Amino acid sequence: MSIWWGGILWSTVSKVDERGFASIEVQAGTFDTYLEHRRLFETLSAEAIDQLDIARNLVDYAQSLPGGDTGIEYDTHLSGVKRSRSFSKHDQPSVRELLDKLAAVDNGFEWRIRCDRGPETGHRRKLLELGYPRITRGEADVVLTHPGPVLTYERPRGRDHPRQRVAGPRRLGQQQPGRRKQAPAVRPPHR
Repeated sequence: MSIWWGGILWSTVSKVDERGFASIEVQAGTFDTYLEHRRLFETLSAEAIDQLDIARNLVDYAQSLPGGDTGIEYDTHLSGVKRSRSFSKHDQPSVRELLDKLAAVDNGFEWRIRCDRGPETGHRRKLLELGYPRITRGEADVVLTHPGPVLTYERPRGRDHPRQRVAGPRRLGQQQPGRRKQAPAVRPPHR
């Protein structure tokens, strides 16, 4: 059985309309979205290191955080392009943002996290795929064909979206400033 998609389920919203029809809204993202949720809390620097090793080090950092090891694997090939970089903890950028900026420079690379089955074991794996200057498979470009064309797409952004909010420390049970306490959801009677 081939793997068509792999990712993280970020949120679900269950709904029941006035006629009793139930639905569920699902927000999920490929495994690279995990790196959007990992912030840099230490200053990291690299001096004359291959750019693909810098990318791997950023992923290693994200996976070293408590609860952060998602099992992303990678190979060790190099691009031959050495870079020097310093990433400040004071900016608290996301690891994905740092990878995207590193990849976007002149003579940069492409990256993605691909899901497949390991050739030796057949177990599912998440592979950080780095391509210099592009990701290729054999002679042809990578063309995604499964599960089929995307018919609709929505990507919430902005400070009012739950994934974009940042809250300061607070005690359990303490209401967050500027937020109203919501009444508990009412469940429809079981039929």
